[in-house]
Amino acid sequence: MEYIIGAYSMDVQIAPLIKNRIESGHITGISVKGDGKYAEVTVESRDKILLLAGLLADILVDNMQMHHMVSVIKRRYGHLSKKDRCDLLVETLKKLWCGAAGKDWKRQYIKSKVAICLLESDSQALMLDGVMRFRIRDEVEQWEKCLYCTEREIAERNEREEMIRLLRYYITTRESLIGFVSVDPAGEGGYVLHDSDGNEIAAPYDWEEECDRRASDVVLSYLIELSPASVDISQVKDKELRDVIAGVFTGRTKIQ
Repeated sequence: MEYIIGAYSMDVQIAPLIKNRIESGHITGISVKGDGKYAEVTVESRDKILLLAGLLADILVDNMQMHHMVSVIKRRYGHLSKKDRCDLLVETLKKLWCGAAGKDWKRQYIKSKVAICLLESDSQALMLDGVMRFRIRDEVEQWEKCLYCTEREIAERNEREEMIRLLRYYITTRESLIGFVSVDPAGEGGYVLHDSDGNEIAAPYDWEEECDRRASDVVLSYLIELSPASVDISQVKDKELRDVIAGVFTGRTKIQ
């Protein structure tokens, strides 16, 4: 059985990718001609079709996935800097590739779809970008969803870092109203502030007016108002709040 395998709309050199996998895996029963985007593949027997499907599934996951993600990033996030686009690609691929079990399962799923294409093909031609567009569209949509979620996470992280930077500068311009503050947990996920003698510090704001805000946001507002010289956050279990306080009050925090 002979097939023409390529990628019509993507600049991926399919022939060398197939050849390299055949040579590195010492695979017999499959031969390849060509050295560019298209490969003439000859399969000696029907049982080798599944082997070929596995090779093509590897190419889809290891090579064409990245090319597709780069294309989507250029189209959707062209306003980002080159560095930010690279960071977005790397973080997205890390998420997609983490977990060997999940990745192996996805390879098997894609392999089965490719095998069906090879067995059902009347023209003996298979375009892998066509497989992505029609046969494994659900999987490609998951790739793009992961990209979108990663972009939002990066944007939120950058916004948080910028907020911390601005608050850190603001703190340096203020005079400390108190020497020491300890942030301790209170009921229902709240927090209470104590001074060095263990006395509860009266909130700078009316709690009734702050009840619609998250407890962590209220605590941060109180600390900024007090601008303490030292802050003990060893009892704070909320990692996000602990990191923000440590970032804003650089050199002033105590973490056990």
